[in-house]
Amino acid sequence: MAAIGLRSGGIFWAAFDLGRVRARIRAAEARTEAALAQYEQRVWLALQETDSALIDFNRQQARLELLRASAQASEKATGLARVRYQFGVSDFLTVLNAERTLLESHDRLADSETLTATALVAVYKALGGGWEMAEEMDQQAAHPGHGR
Repeated sequence: MAAIGLRSGGIFWAAFDLGRVRARIRAAEARTEAALAQYEQRVWLALQETDSALIDFNRQQARLELLRASAQASEKATGLARVRYQFGVSDFLTVLNAERTLLESHDRLADSETLTATALVAVYKALGGGWEMAEEMDQQAAHPGHGR
């Protein structure tokens, strides 16, 4: 930044003001360091969010599998309760209790499916999402004028 010019009847040259130039350089370096620290923090937070989303999704998937097995067992129990009632071995209250248990297990299963899907959306969001859109844009770029 060598600038020569007249200033109040005298000569002004930036080389004579090295202190100010060095201060500007230090300020620019400090801004760069701050921007780098902010970037590193954002990356760290994104990694934490992704990790949490993946852990939650894995837990929801495991719970979903357990609830599927529970629903299957409830269906078998309900079938057996009906057969026992038909042959007079059991009363109808047993059938009603088995059917209530079956409905409750299906309700928990539906809730778990919703939570699992929501957890998967959180994983996609944490990873940035938008892959379908990117694929569509690639196809449009490969075949301009098509698909519109």
